[in-house]
Amino acid sequence: MSDPLFELDGMTKRFGSLVAVDNVSFSLAGGKGITALIGPNGAGKTTTYNLLTGKLSPSDGQIRFKGEVVNDLSPAERTNRGMGRSFQLTNIFEGLTARRNLRKPVVARSESRFNPLSDLEANEDIEAEVDRLLELTGLTDIADAPCENLAYGDKRRVEIGITLATDPDLVLLDEPTAGMNPEGTEQLVELIDELDRQTETTFFLTEHDMNVVFSIAERIIVLNQGQIIADQTPQAITNNEEVQSAYLGTEDDEGFSPRMESDEVSNDQHDDIVLDVDGIHTAYGQSQVLNGVSMQVSEGEIVSLLGRNGAGKTTTLRSIVGVQPPHEGTVTFQGEDITGQNPFQIARAGVGYVPEERDIFTELSVEDNLELTASRTETSEWTLDRIYDLFPRLEDRQDNKGYQLSGGEQQMLTVARALVSDPDMLVLDEPSEGLAPVIVDDLQDILQQVIDAGITVLLTEQNVEFALSLAERNYILNNGRTEWQGTTEELVNNRDVIERYISLSGLGEDGEAPQDAERGVSD
Repeated sequence: MSDPLFELDGMTKRFGSLVAVDNVSFSLAGGKGITALIGPNGAGKTTTYNLLTGKLSPSDGQIRFKGEVVNDLSPAERTNRGMGRSFQLTNIFEGLTARRNLRKPVVARSESRFNPLSDLEANEDIEAEVDRLLELTGLTDIADAPCENLAYGDKRRVEIGITLATDPDLVLLDEPTAGMNPEGTEQLVELIDELDRQTETTFFLTEHDMNVVFSIAERIIVLNQGQIIADQTPQAITNNEEVQSAYLGTEDDEGFSPRMESDEVSNDQHDDIVLDVDGIHTAYGQSQVLNGVSMQVSEGEIVSLLGRNGAGKTTTLRSIVGVQPPHEGTVTFQGEDITGQNPFQIARAGVGYVPEERDIFTELSVEDNLELTASRTETSEWTLDRIYDLFPRLEDRQDNKGYQLSGGEQQMLTVARALVSDPDMLVLDEPSEGLAPVIVDDLQDILQQVIDAGITVLLTEQNVEFALSLAERNYILNNGRTEWQGTTEELVNNRDVIERYISLSGLGEDGEAPQDAERGVSD
């Protein structure tokens, strides 16, 4: 049996006391094949990918490529040894044609590149290789068009062509379909599948769109809390209870129970619409993420926004609070159009935002963090005394700097910081991410007290059981669109919706067969 092309052996990455990747080991064989790395938010996928590509160096363990330890090699050095990569945000020369973009890496590995007497422009071998790559990536017909004029999907093809032009043995694809519409996604999936069939290259990808993963990957590695919990075929993954638990957030939270109709406030007490999101479209450059999201939240209501990784949940919240304004559609808060306003203006209007990244001031004390955002009105309900009653752990640490807090304490501080601004609505992005189960229990109790105080709440949450224990009503996003809405009781009793849009067990249905069935891969 030949040696593996690529190996991780006990790879660990620490950021201070946080272990983001914990003793991860797996190998990839050379030759044809597509392997995918997936996992819920906070699983450690981005850190793992940055370790593979050389953006980060591991704290422990080894990364071996073709038998050589590459832990300390730069991304460029790894490329020279045969590791190609694409980027989540398209990274090409916009001012050059597709042909010129692909030609640069071909020239860079030509034996004549340092010969001052060589006419590289007339080098037939170089031009023949560029033509081959253009045909391989489906770019021949637009080869001489400036890339700045190309459609987003074609730019993705150019980037993959640049990667292939380095003559890699291993190609690392980072979110290859991010921001693409369904038609573009389908075309790019067909391209990757065709490249796998026509070349001897090994492909390894991270991808949020699970339909993409299950349509082309022969092997799926699942991370959760920095550790591998499964390494199986797609069909086996859909039947893996531990994987389903990780994606639904059920493995450690058996005490959570959904908020059923008997627990809810009657609908006639939620007549006043506080937030109205109407058909918003949001993009990061040419990467289109939201495609007409609409939703409403009424006064005193608790609404959750659910969906798989990459569905558009965080972007929806960022669009509401002004961090990433939509380019189409409207966001109305308490009757005022706040579309496109600055985040500080939206905060002053009464929207308290708890970002996924927390973003506390790490060099300031707990109390200084709170004082910076505290409301200055005499009628403010959320005084520091009340905050400390709600968060006794923060009172004990009020003189500690932000960097001295644990992850759970930092999350509590982020919620407290939003509350002292005296908001009418609290917007929370993945509040339980990365927290230990006992801290998640504490956070649930705190948020329940906030809800009981009458504050309107909108939250996104990967931990579905945690979200449903709080929310009265839910929206589900898929590929940047609102696919379903209903009460918690309706969602809990609708297994088809959960499997189709939240868990992984429904993947491979409706004609989208996992690779096991398509290629005959067995367990």
